[in-house]
Amino acid sequence: MFQMEHLHLGEILGEGSLGLVYGGQRHGQAMAVKRIMLTHHAIQEVDILRSLEHPNILSLQEAIIEANYLFMVMPLCDEDLNAFLRREGPRSQPSRFFRVMRQLAAALTECHRQRIVHRDIKPANILRRRCRYLLADFGLAETLTTAQTLLTEPAGTMVYWAPEQRRLEPYDKSVDLWALGLVAVEVATGLLCRQGEEEQHWASSLGERYRAEIERLRFPVRWYIEGLLQDNPSHRRPAAQWEWPGTNTVLLDEIVAQPDTGIHTKASTASTSISVNATTPTVTCPTGTTSSREDTGFIIMASIQDPDSAQSPSVVTQFSG
Repeated sequence: MFQMEHLHLGEILGEGSLGLVYGGQRHGQAMAVKRIMLTHHAIQEVDILRSLEHPNILSLQEAIIEANYLFMVMPLCDEDLNAFLRREGPRSQPSRFFRVMRQLAAALTECHRQRIVHRDIKPANILRRRCRYLLADFGLAETLTTAQTLLTEPAGTMVYWAPEQRRLEPYDKSVDLWALGLVAVEVATGLLCRQGEEEQHWASSLGERYRAEIERLRFPVRWYIEGLLQDNPSHRRPAAQWEWPGTNTVLLDEIVAQPDTGIHTKASTASTSISVNATTPTVTCPTGTTSSREDTGFIIMASIQDPDSAQSPSVVTQFSG
């Protein structure tokens, strides 16, 4: 065990793009600690993380320089997206799919708002902490400037490279959108691509297998994925545009009128129980803990029909974290 004044490192939890990640204790609290060589890129990663404050981006709690190493102290998470999908299976239903993807889209939107290109979006760099999904590992991230609007350096995991990266062309933040689309395919289908098994991600070419898997998905999921996996970078849908068009989508099982609180909605699935009322929306997570809608990033849409009306249902409320 490695020990500093108030930081104790335990076993290795994993490996990031440029260093090792340890379990650790900081002031008696369990944390994750990334140890990397003290270089220009390490300082750049710290600067980028300090500029990003978002509930779906893994936060930097502290940065410590010791000898030739930089120690980045971060919250300890439960698992990465790969482990979650292996355990829980694919999230092909639109409500379950967007429960994950909306949070990732929100994180990427904040990165791109600050002109930060992550360059290594993949399930291993997406962590789950209770009901929240967090974008992590900014070791390969770069910030675009007015003087540098395009990048040319090959970086990231090849199976998640966009077509323009494979053609060794200059690229911008759109490569993150392509990678997010590949992650979305994995979330929806559960089919993961392992480095070294094939030259490129199975969804990267418009072959029969790709079409068959996409065609099996529900329209909102298919619409989202196809909008990201566009060969032309300028045609890829921005990360912020995650909501599908449609006004009669019902994601909740039942709607009950409560005289003292207004409309009360309740939904249950195999993995998540959601309870929302008009004043204090809350979500009961699979772990049994209760979190506000800010914590989960869930969007909850409800449609009801007036029993005296012959018209189709209409959306009456929408809560988003």
